[in-house]
Amino acid sequence: MFHWLIDAQDSGGKEVVLWSVLAVLALGLLGGIVAWESHEIGQNNSVAFVNEPNQGRVVFANKGCTTCHGADGQGTPQGPVLRGKDSLSSLPKLVTAMWNHAPGMWRAIDQQKITPPEISYQEMGQIVSYLYFSRYAYDTGDPAKGAKVFRQRQCVRCHSIGDDGAQSAPELTAVLQFSTPIDATQKLWNHAAGMQTEMQRMKIEWPQFQPQEFADLLAYARSGQGQDRAEFPFPSSDPENGWLVFKQKGCIKCHTTGEGGLGLGTSFGATRPLPDTFAGFGSAMLNHFPAMQQSMQSNGQAMPVFKEGEMADLVGFIYSLHCVEPSGSPLVGASVFAWRGCAECHGPRALGTRKGPGLRGRGQFYTANRLATNLWGHGIRMYRQNAKMRLNWPTLEDSDVGNLLTFLNSPEH
Repeated sequence: MFHWLIDAQDSGGKEVVLWSVLAVLALGLLGGIVAWESHEIGQNNSVAFVNEPNQGRVVFANKGCTTCHGADGQGTPQGPVLRGKDSLSSLPKLVTAMWNHAPGMWRAIDQQKITPPEISYQEMGQIVSYLYFSRYAYDTGDPAKGAKVFRQRQCVRCHSIGDDGAQSAPELTAVLQFSTPIDATQKLWNHAAGMQTEMQRMKIEWPQFQPQEFADLLAYARSGQGQDRAEFPFPSSDPENGWLVFKQKGCIKCHTTGEGGLGLGTSFGATRPLPDTFAGFGSAMLNHFPAMQQSMQSNGQAMPVFKEGEMADLVGFIYSLHCVEPSGSPLVGASVFAWRGCAECHGPRALGTRKGPGLRGRGQFYTANRLATNLWGHGIRMYRQNAKMRLNWPTLEDSDVGNLLTFLNSPEH
């Protein structure tokens, strides 16, 4: 193929040219392999489809999960509290927690003679979305502490809550009493430019809220006359629409969804920490309003105004970027498969034995959600079979999940 180039050289140059061509081919092949590996890793380490957390809340109730875990996952004597748990903050942690606690769940189901409901892949995805968002949504505030924040941050000079405060600006109980932290953030954001102008006239510094301070302030505003209404409702959020809001409101001009930011912007990528609660996110948004306004004005951009529900969708989208499918090594996954005892029934290569079915080579692509769905659908039979065989239930570490999924998705040969 390259004879025309080689023939054009003398005998001493032929060897040099040949080795040069081979080097180019080798580099090209290596580049192709790296590109393929990067593509595969990119797919495995992609953002999971996180949507319909509110529908997941409905499914969670309709499937009877609230019988043991309580309304909105607040726990009962029969089952632990779910919401607010760190184990809900990522897919590997969530799936690992479900897997490791499965034996206790199956024992409770057997003792109470409950027939486990069928849960489809789509329904499990909705439940997982709900549980993931519940990690950040179910925040609480202290109205008594919020009253102090109301005065210390000088909100009291313009606003009132009940009979507390001035009357020159809207009374906040009526505005915020039914709000989630995200809804409250949207209302305050949309009026922030006017508030800043008035505060500058009154020589009041723009307030800087700590995350819990903002939650306490909202709890105080919701309480009106000091009644205990500390817990905020679950927000209605559509992360898919949030991506459209992210673009339409111009967020994408300064912020990225990767690991680098543009100008004064920051990244909302999966490795960048986000506030532990939606109230914390709201406080960060409001704290940075003056800097964002100055930056946007210098670039000739108008500050975005959010319509009803758009802020909740935007926040849902940003947090969904952290719900990432885990990736790993098929070689490590094969070892983990053996270490955890899975090979005892499914074989060392996960191709099946008389004790258990094959898992690889069945045309099924495994995801964290698929693992959770299969655990629910087949786990109780596995649990009972393990008990008959006197085998311990295999426990997983968070780091196992990506390696196991990669192994199960790898070719048979």
